[in-house]
Amino acid sequence: MKEKVRWGIIGLGKIAHKFANDLQLSEDVVIQAVASRSIKKAKE
Repeated sequence: MKEKVRWGIIGLGKIAHKFANDLQLSEDVVIQAVASRSIKKAKE
């Protein structure tokens, strides 16, 4: 079984949101963590 590539995203603006959506299209990728100055945005 192929190991998945784990990503972390820092900053949750429009570009990061688009990037995260595109990452989810790949079966070989998992979003491991996100970071934001706003806890509300990080939970979304």
